[in-house]
Order: sequence, then C-alpha cells, then structure tokens
Amino acid sequence: WAPLRDAFADAMLRCDGCGDSISLACPDCGGPADKAIYRCEECMLDELLCQSCWKDQHARLPFHRIKKWTGSLFEKVHLADLGIHIQFGHTSCLLPKEIPSGLVVVHVNGLHLLHASYCGCSHTHTLYEQLFHHGLFPATTSHPKMCATFQVLRHFHIQSLQSKISTIHFFQVLERETDNTGLSFHKVSTLIRSAYMLFLSHLSQPLRGALIGMSNCVKSKA
Repeated sequence: WAPLRDAFADAMLRCDGCGDSISLACPDCGGPADKAIYRCEECMLDELLCQSCWKDQHARLPFHRIKKWTGSLFEKVHLADLGIHIQFGHTSCLLPKEIPSGLVVVHVNGLHLLHASYCGCSHTHTLYEQLFHHGLFPATTSHPKMCATFQVLRHFHIQSLQSKISTIHFFQVLERETDNTGLSFHKVSTLIRSAYMLFLSHLSQPLRGALIGMSNCVKSKA
C-alpha cells in the first residue's frame, strides 16, 4: 500500500469536505445546491441533502449524527434542530404530552437530545412502558426525562465482561463521542454526570441481572 499513501490520504481528507457535492443540487428532491448542506455520519452515502430530505429520511433514525456544511467546515447539529419530533405511544395520538426540556437519550454514539411527546390518551400505556416499547430504558417511572437505549446497555454489558471496562471509563468514551472538541464541555459534562449516575444506580445492575438470567435460561434449555 506504500505507493498509494497519497491516494489514501486524499480519499480520507475528501471525507472531511463536501467531495463532489459542493455545487450539486439535492439528489433527492432536486432543490438548490445552497440548501443541500447536510450529511449523516452514520449513513454510508456521502451525499449532501437539504433539510427537508434529511428530515424525511431520518424520521425513524433519531440517533444518527448529522453535520451541516457552513461554507468552510462541517459542524454537528441535532436532528431535533432539523424538526424531528418523536411521538411515543402511537403516531396518531390526539392528546400528546410534550416533554418540556426534551428527552436525553444515552446511545452507543453518545448523548442525544430529542424533541418528544408522550401519548396522553386514556387507553394508552404508562410513560415508562411507552419508552420500553421503543427500546428505551427510563431513568425513573415518574415523568422520565432521561433514558438509555437497549443497544447501549447491551454494548456496556459485553464490554464490561470482555474488556473489563469500568462504568466511568465507558461514560468518558460516550462523552468523547458526544463532543470531542471540548467546545461545549460544561453542558456535555453535566449531562454525562447525570447519565452516569442513572446508569450506575438504576440501569447497570438490573440489566446485568436480567441478561444473566436470560443466559442461564438459554443454557438450561440447551
């Protein structure tokens, strides 16, 4: 690969810029190029799309990381800033109860702030049940405002068993995933501390117990 070092470097640096999309219209809707300024870090395609198209594509992918081209660099934006709103319970809810300050979610790629509403219909499930039905483990059963995805719980469980990572080191990784620049250090650190206490006190032990129980059950049936 040595003779191709320059080509490899050029290809990697190209990912930090707009590539061939800088002067192209939105490939999905054909909108003007100056509106096609959003790219997803999680999706394989490197195309720049407009806000409306990204909103349509990520309505059910709230934990993807989106970047916005400013004219000289990419900066991170939340999907909530693009107008993504999550309705728990059922999408046709007539009595949505919006979470005033948003819902903080701990995921494998860091912390996310979602604009979300619970279902307030008389026949609906409890608030924590609505989160469970969407793959989220709530911090509390009374008006939860923070939760963790089942994916990050499983990920931590496997990491702690295989690599012996501690809870605090795991959350330091999540802090870096959320913001590795330090530009929003105070805000992110405050959320990380709250999420760490949630994870340590409410989630890690019950989850480990549940996973161990499931594992033993599978072994006994084998």
